[in-house]
Amino acid sequence: MRNKRLNMIVIGLIVICVGIIGVLHFHSSSHQNAKAPVSRQGVKQSYLYDDKGTINTVSNGNKMRRQLDGSKDAKEVVALDADTNKVIYEKNAKQNTKIASLAKLMTLYLVAKKVHHLHNNWNQRIDVTNPNLRRMSHNSEFNGGFKFKANSYTVRQLYQAAIVGSSDSSTIALGEWVAGSDKQFIQDMNTQAKLWHLNAHFVSASGLENDDLAKYGFKITGKNKTGNEVSALATAVISRNILKDHPDILKDASQSSEKVAGQILVNVNPLLKNGSLADLVDGLNVDGLKTGFTDSAGLCFVGTAHPKGKHRIILVVLNDQKIFTNSAKMLKELYRNNPQQTKPKAVKQHKVKMAK
Repeated sequence: MRNKRLNMIVIGLIVICVGIIGVLHFHSSSHQNAKAPVSRQGVKQSYLYDDKGTINTVSNGNKMRRQLDGSKDAKEVVALDADTNKVIYEKNAKQNTKIASLAKLMTLYLVAKKVHHLHNNWNQRIDVTNPNLRRMSHNSEFNGGFKFKANSYTVRQLYQAAIVGSSDSSTIALGEWVAGSDKQFIQDMNTQAKLWHLNAHFVSASGLENDDLAKYGFKITGKNKTGNEVSALATAVISRNILKDHPDILKDASQSSEKVAGQILVNVNPLLKNGSLADLVDGLNVDGLKTGFTDSAGLCFVGTAHPKGKHRIILVVLNDQKIFTNSAKMLKELYRNNPQQTKPKAVKQHKVKMAK
């Protein structure tokens, strides 16, 4: 009788334990599922908005799961397959931070957009007699090697100065031409970011922060240390859109130097064809896109490569002291691990002819 009772007690305890384990497992699973959406295949998903504002699902199954060798020093990194619009690698890519002159890509997108609506009128002249702009253009820290010596320059000339030399004064002049004033242009930048569903905030057309802008009367809003706040992922989306809609930007971005209005502009991207570190990316056809630096943002870089027969990759690296050697490592590793060969159907583009 005692054995029978003992057996019943043991069985009861087993049933209770199984029930407790089941409840704990249910709560654990529910908690995990609350952290991230799960697809029907059981793969966690993240989302990237395309230029039409629709959600383009990016599966973690398409990403590299281990850390890229060259990414450990950077604050943020994202690699985007420009042909499929899918993220293939990311590290802290959604945190807003200062991006220095990479913000010029948004400005140049809006410039090319206006030129397109003006039937490719790159030769329209822009007045640069504003005393503050001229003073900025004669400061080597901000002029990118391009001084305002004449009273006006063409849109094309200022565009070249902005993309090749990273001229802050030229970029601000372009923004004023697009919108009528620097203040209105900043609003246009933020409006465009919202149209692309980007969590970004712009206060500067050039990428300079308020403490530098205030010296020349171009501080619009915010405190002295305020600057553009944009994530690596948002920067990649901006870069993809300008490459898709206005691909001729690469004609200038790929040049190590250009002569504009009698002045030699030097591109500090050393991974370009004739750059000092070109051997590190041999065969990858690095043809852009933009470099940047401020004390607050650190060294920033949007690199893009397009080897023959493979997809174009856009690599955004923010705040890395060894940014170019590390970017070279990452690009090489990305192409080794994502050997895309088949090109997708061409996307209809708004081609903007550059004035010569």
